[in-house]
Amino acid sequence: MRRSRTIVLTVTALAVLVAASSAVAASGGGKSASTITLHVMSTARTAPQFGDVVTFDVSTSADRPYVLLNCYQNGVWVLAGQAAFWASSTSKTFTLASTSWTGGTADCTARLGSLNADGTRFRELASTSFTVTG
Repeated sequence: MRRSRTIVLTVTALAVLVAASSAVAASGGGKSASTITLHVMSTARTAPQFGDVVTFDVSTSADRPYVLLNCYQNGVWVLAGQAAFWASSTSKTFTLASTSWTGGTADCTARLGSLNADGTRFRELASTSFTVTG
């Protein structure tokens, strides 16, 4: 009798753990659902070209949302970490050019994340990658 009761309690506990872990997985592990999408502002084109001004359509419930944009040309970092707070009134546009990137194709990644209260840690929530033609 005692052994069967132990088995029933063990099986019940395992069922509760499985149900709880399934619920956490379905909800995204407790993270906020966040998205970031490229938006070319300079023209009606959707594919960015060198020199274009872009922004990002951002959706997040995170505190202190922040966007980092980095671009590489043949593996060389040519657009060095342009960033903008998405919750403030600062400029939310990025120009696809720099003093080290004067033309040509580059691969870019924009990362949406949140900063901790003192601005020392960045937690990535979503990202999007795209190619800029020269």
